[in-house]
Amino acid sequence: GVRSKDCSHLYCRDCWTRYIEGWLNDSRGTGGGLLSVRLYCPYPQCLSQVTREHIERVLDTTMSPFSSPSEHPLMKLHDELALNSFVRGFLTSVHYCPGPDCNQILVRSGDGIFATDGGRDENF
Repeated sequence: GVRSKDCSHLYCRDCWTRYIEGWLNDSRGTGGGLLSVRLYCPYPQCLSQVTREHIERVLDTTMSPFSSPSEHPLMKLHDELALNSFVRGFLTSVHYCPGPDCNQILVRSGDGIFATDGGRDENF
């Protein structure tokens, strides 16, 4: 079994994986991202927060075809939702490029707009 970081509540890996998957799908559905929906130990009324490291530990042995926990589809979804939350939190200075199928993040500063690949566009 696997315990939450700050409590002694023990759950099997399958239950943890289903719990994490449900949370990620709910987070995707809210549109608010991971920063607006925290994950806590599934034990009723337990306030021990589940971290990214804990999720990696849960997925570590359930990822048979994956070379590392970060390759697991649930971890990739977690990271995508976390990045989306971060970008939404800085809407005045950070946003996605509006181009079709473009995932480039643009950062506005006093010196203009910079793409995350280091490119610069003064006319955005």
